[in-house]
Formats: sequence, structure tokens, C-alpha cells
Amino acid sequence: MKKLSAAIVFYDHFAPLDVYGPMQAMNVCFGLDKNGKIDPKQPLFQQFAVAEKVGSVKTGLGNDNPSVFCSYDFDTLPPVDIVLIPGGMGSRSFKETDVFISKLKALVQKTPIVLSVCTGAALLARRTQGRMPGVN
Repeated sequence: MKKLSAAIVFYDHFAPLDVYGPMQAMNVCFGLDKNGKIDPKQPLFQQFAVAEKVGSVKTGLGNDNPSVFCSYDFDTLPPVDIVLIPGGMGSRSFKETDVFISKLKALVQKTPIVLSVCTGAALLARRTQGRMPGVN
């Protein structure tokens, strides 16, 4: 079975649970060996951490919370099958950032499967400028 690639969009003050819940679900999905048993050598997902800029992104609300390192920005991310947009307090400021939204829009338009969690839906709605996705 083909491994699916998933881009997880990070931004300052994202909600960790919105990322790590789905990430863990993908981490425990494996293909089957020739005997029909789960084969941990055949992961079904490859995950990419993407942000507006390569580098560290802060979790949660406080300044002393752990950071996540994103190896890709929107311009260097390879094509993916899935994009996951988490929520979090940071989504309230990023939904007004035109550069972030335009890059997110370009990623979403070329990705077959798009998932959002909580206020990540507000970022997704902002990219459609008030229209429902898929409706002209």
C-alpha cells in the first residue's frame, strides 16, 4: 500500500492536542505483512511539519511552553496527500495575516484531503473568504 504524506501546519500558539491527537493516530497505522499481521516496518503515513518559516514554533499560550521545529515552509514542502490545520489561540491572529492565509490557500487548493480541528476551521474558512469550501 502507498504511504500517504501528511503536512501538519504549525503556527505560534497552536493547540498541541489538535496536532498530537491526529499525529498519534497516524503514527499507529501500519500495513500488513504477507500473513495479514500488522507490520511496524510499513507505516502508512509520512508526516511533515510545515510553518510560514522554517524554524521553531511556540505551543500553547505561554512564552515558556515547548517549541516545535518545522523543517519545511510552504515553499519547500513537497506535494502531500493530506493537510492538517490545528486550532489554538494563535489562529485568531493568523486568520488576519494575508501572507500566511495566501500560502495556506495555495497548499489547500493542491491537496486532495484537508482536515481542520477546532479553530483551525476558522483559518480554512478565511482562505475561502467567507464561502464554503467546494461551493462556487
